[in-house]
Amino acid sequence: MAITPRRGRKLGEFGRRMSPRVAAPTRRDRDAIRRRDDHQAALPNGCCGAMLLVTIICRSTRKVIDLSTSGELSARADLTSKVTNWLSQTGYPLEMRVAQRLQDAKLAQNWEREPNLTYVDVLTNEERETDYYLDWWEENDKYCLVFRIVIECKSTKNPWIVFRRAAKREQPATSLFDFRQNLTLHWVQEYGQLTPVMTALNDHLEGRVHQWPAPGYAIVEAFKGANSKDAAYNAARQTLSAAVGATVNTWDSSFQKLGCSIVAPIVITTSPLFEARLDNGGTSVVAQPVSCTSVEVELKSVRCVARVLIMNDERLDEVVADCLALEKHLPHFSEIFNPQLIKRSKGAFGPRWY
Repeated sequence: MAITPRRGRKLGEFGRRMSPRVAAPTRRDRDAIRRRDDHQAALPNGCCGAMLLVTIICRSTRKVIDLSTSGELSARADLTSKVTNWLSQTGYPLEMRVAQRLQDAKLAQNWEREPNLTYVDVLTNEERETDYYLDWWEENDKYCLVFRIVIECKSTKNPWIVFRRAAKREQPATSLFDFRQNLTLHWVQEYGQLTPVMTALNDHLEGRVHQWPAPGYAIVEAFKGANSKDAAYNAARQTLSAAVGATVNTWDSSFQKLGCSIVAPIVITTSPLFEARLDNGGTSVVAQPVSCTSVEVELKSVRCVARVLIMNDERLDEVVADCLALEKHLPHFSEIFNPQLIKRSKGAFGPRWY
């Protein structure tokens, strides 16, 4: 009697269900298997299974699934973590935060705002780049004024200490653009020609901008190693050198007009800041935490002395506020200033540090 199979089923000999035919491996499958075998042969004995190259051939789709990609993803994640940790220990995040805040500030279009201004370091005679700078040019038929802010960012941990004289001997606080404290380069025929202009401008801005501390006479990094460099001292000198290098290129020998560049060198640091001075009795040192201070820096190679502001990034908003005040009040100053106050003399124009 013949056996009638159920519909939809195939029976082989002795009525057993036939196994589905397994597709023969393709060339791609064979290459993947060979790579797996070669990789396993290269691994040392006792290697953990997570490091093995595992290959699965899917019977229905005949696709090769290489599980080694999971290891690659893990390696990439590990590398990403290492890069992120390394970046957090450098000064790049601080530079990026400062640049972002200055770019987002609602300053007038007359302000030129750029990172990485190239200059020649007067200390090493090498090309360097500032972390950030801002420029404002005010020009009329009588004179030209350039206001520049040069910013260097330093991400350090040890406290920085500025030494100050007794309070009664301190100079008064001045504005961010005070020519008597900042780096000032005159394009003049004779020393002091533009002093009336700058003095009148200081008086015009008084009460309209923040007052920044007068400079101390020295700066030092606390808790540094005996053989390590002083980050605070070097940062102040480097920033003034950047200000000098970035300012010299604003003068052109063909520019036959009275003018000057007033440059505010600023160091923004993550270090805690302190000011130290003697107590009233003059017997012991008193240290006080601050968020902003300044120090007088001298570069003898270019015969330049100027104030360098040193602050934490929380004070950056005050710098922006002063820039806004300058762009608001400077045009009015140019209208009311009497150009007859400018001293005139014969001679060649040339740059002179004030």
